[in-house]
Formats: sequence, C-alpha cells, structure tokens
Amino acid sequence: MSKYKYLLFDIDDTLINFEKSFHNCAAKVLELGGCEITGRNVRRFKELNDIVWFSSGLEDIYEPYIKENYHRLYHKYVEDSLDKAINEFGLKGNYDDLMTCFNHSLGEEAHVNENAVKVLNILKDKYTLAVATNGLTIIQPYKLTKLPKVFDKIFISEEMNCMKPYPEYFKYITGYFNCQPEECLMIGDSLVNDIGGAGNSGIDSCYYNPGYLKKKAEIQPVYEIHDFVELLDIV
Repeated sequence: MSKYKYLLFDIDDTLINFEKSFHNCAAKVLELGGCEITGRNVRRFKELNDIVWFSSGLEDIYEPYIKENYHRLYHKYVEDSLDKAINEFGLKGNYDDLMTCFNHSLGEEAHVNENAVKVLNILKDKYTLAVATNGLTIIQPYKLTKLPKVFDKIFISEEMNCMKPYPEYFKYITGYFNCQPEECLMIGDSLVNDIGGAGNSGIDSCYYNPGYLKKKAEIQPVYEIHDFVELLDIV
C-alpha cells in the first residue's frame, strides 16, 4: 500500500506540453489579429515569447526582487509578449480581445499529455489529486479544461501569494489538506521549482523527465519517470 495520500501535479510540461500548446495559442491570436497562420509565423511568435520570458528574470526565482514582485512581473511578461507579437505581425483589432484570446487560448488550446490523462483517471479514486502550479489566475485554470475533472484543489501561486520552490508554498498545501509532508508526492518537470522545492519542504518528489535531461547533482528527486504510465509503478 502506498504511503502517499496526496499527489500534487505541476501543469506546464508535465500535464500539458507547453511548446505545442503555445503554438496552438499563437495560431488563434494570429487568426484573430488578421495575420496569416503559417508555421514560420507561429514559430516566430514563440521565439518572441521566449525572448520576453528570459529577459523578464522570472527564472531567477531565488532573487529577492523576483520573489517580491513575481506576479507583477509575470503579468508584465504576458503583456510584453503580446505587445511584441502585435508589433511584429501588425495584428489588428481590439487589444483587450487579443489579450483575452492570448490568455484563454494558452489553456483552451492546450496540448494534453495523453498518458497523463490515462493515469489521472486510474488514480482519481485512490488518492487526493491536486494541481500545484506557478502562474496567474487568468491563465492557469484554462490549461486544465482538456484534462479530466479529477482534481480536488488547484493551487495557483498568484492566489496563494507565494510560489514554488519556497517552503511557504508547500506549507500552504499541507495546511489546506491538514496533512503531513510525507503523505504527499510532488510530480513535475522542474528540478528547481518542483523537485528542489518539494524536497526542501520534506515532500517526496517524482521528476517527470521525458527528454532524459541531465540532472543537477545538488538536486535529486526521490523518483524519476520518463513516461507518465511509470507513475503507476511508484504509487
């Protein structure tokens, strides 16, 4: 019998493929803005988004300034990403409509990990399932629309006013469920946010690593899987 009662799942690049989801989203925004949908334009939209993301500093989550201003900077990243696309492609139409399309399509056009869906449906009657994600309340819930309705709680960093990998994020979750850290398992793709954050909070972790990426020596998960179905062998 598994010692775990609560399974916590990251969203981006765990339950959904973010890059494929973003490509679908970009196509929707380009269409709304009156721009031709081509593979080249979609890829360029993603390139622009990546430029904005890396310049935002949001990956430097241990920097005090980033921690203090994380969600304000996240909103700015989303706005700047759309602004770059509008300027690059000459998108037409109402700005608010384009922004709504951008935010919602990131979820509504999500490319779901099909094996994750199968596994969630198997686990739903045996465990308490929850989502543990960093991000904005105007975006993250929409990313779950194509997934089965199996989650007892969705923990979004903006609503919690704290984020992974900080201990207060995971303490919020264990406090909500009134459970012990050792009863939880965090499943995610980020060594820093998911694996390191959980480990520093006394929570076991399962590293979802479909690309067989090399791990950092200082961050070691309790488990590692390369396909979601392997999770069934753990729990």
